[in-house]
Amino acid sequence: MKILLVGGSGFLGKHVLSLIKDEFNVILFSRKALDGFNIIYGDIRRESDVKRVGKVDIVINLAGVLKGDYFGVHVKGVRNLLTLAPRIIHVSALWSSPTGNQYQVSKWEGERLVMKFAESYFIVRPSVMFGISDRFITRLLKYVRRFTFIPWFDGKVSPVFVGDVAEVIVNAIDSVKKGDKQIKSICGPRDFTIKELMKLLADIFGIKKRFLKIPKTLLHIYSRFSDFPIFTEML
Repeated sequence: MKILLVGGSGFLGKHVLSLIKDEFNVILFSRKALDGFNIIYGDIRRESDVKRVGKVDIVINLAGVLKGDYFGVHVKGVRNLLTLAPRIIHVSALWSSPTGNQYQVSKWEGERLVMKFAESYFIVRPSVMFGISDRFITRLLKYVRRFTFIPWFDGKVSPVFVGDVAEVIVNAIDSVKKGDKQIKSICGPRDFTIKELMKLLADIFGIKKRFLKIPKTLLHIYSRFSDFPIFTEML
């Protein structure tokens, strides 16, 4: 079985790749080099790049951006990938919504394309992911260290281990092979308030800080200039 893995060099992608590389004929579609694998270099936003892949049995799409060309990657890119295979495993986001910010809306529109054009699909909606070399904890810690007063807002997040998400994706291969159509949200074992997470990191690293609650409206403004994942996805 020939599987196209999009985003295999990324945080989640490396975990997925480690689970499937010995079981399937895996082709990577990437803009980055990764030694020892069959790689087609390109950009999913460019139809000509995607056409060079040719037909495959299943597409696993992990591509996503936290800042930048949301609709190019999450919508146009998905539309291009859907021409390659009748079956797709597509990673969206827990906060995808038709009425949210641009990130949320673009994720929602990508899901609609998958549901409309794929013969079988498995849409994964993970919460923010953590693990070795993750962006979430790294940026959160940087945020905690940056400010004398740490701003926080009402809201909760349920971080999920990246390895757990990777296992769900790999198990979904059998599901789409059978022609199933599923959507699955994946969260961690417990919810944290934003303040709890920041305080936990501050305590672990011995950082003495005060916390200042601010309105979400101010965070909307900040999110336009920040690639911090909580602001990007939760507002």
